[in-house]
Amino acid sequence: MKVRKAIIPAAGLGTRVLPASKAIPKEMLNIVDKPAIQYIVEEAFASGIEDILIITNRGKGAIEDHFDHAFELEAKLAENPDKNFVGNEPFAVLYGDDVIISDNPVTKQLIDAYEKYGKGAVGVKEVKKEDISKYCSLKTEPIEGNCHLCTDMVEKPKPEEIMGYFSILGRVDMPPEIFSILEHTPKGAGNELQLTDAMKELAKSEGVIAVDYEGKRYDMGNKFGILQANIEVGLRHPEVKEQLKEFLKEITRNEG
Repeated sequence: MKVRKAIIPAAGLGTRVLPASKAIPKEMLNIVDKPAIQYIVEEAFASGIEDILIITNRGKGAIEDHFDHAFELEAKLAENPDKNFVGNEPFAVLYGDDVIISDNPVTKQLIDAYEKYGKGAVGVKEVKKEDISKYCSLKTEPIEGNCHLCTDMVEKPKPEEIMGYFSILGRVDMPPEIFSILEHTPKGAGNELQLTDAMKELAKSEGVIAVDYEGKRYDMGNKFGILQANIEVGLRHPEVKEQLKEFLKEITRNEG
């Protein structure tokens, strides 16, 4: 079944980027000349997604204002996820903190894997040994190319729980069956239902495809990630790239 719908969770408080996120949602922080969430929405539509649900929270009105009457980027916004939005269809999840720049949209890479193998797909990258405890660890075995079969996972593993150094970063495609798993999944971190806990059960019962995607990820919930995104995207932006190159050369000479 074709993946037509996507959910973008964008309800986080952005405490890691305070005070910038005190009055402006972190998803609305600019990368050069566009807010972060617009890059994510554009990726979804470039991947063939037809409908998007953005999950927001109080204090996130700027996101709704940004997409209001933008017919080329229409999106439905809500404060709570709605299973009725997805129905009995597969769907993509694009996390609001993660902007991923790539020639072939990462969501499209996952959709292709989902349709090829008939299993849920997760976007992964290798994480440094010293950082894996901040993310999740996956048990995988190679299939072909950049695709691996994931049969187990653990969130924020202790050293003895590490299964491997692939971690889910930013994108997933899930079958509708994940909702029936969520219905009997106990609450996890923060006393909330965690999609990762349900994906773990799916991985153990059916397996999911871990796609070592092509693309550069920027963590927009992190101050350094925001700086990285603006510099690297700026160096490719036709209007500012030459000025930025000269500026960076100048300040590195002076700082050196």
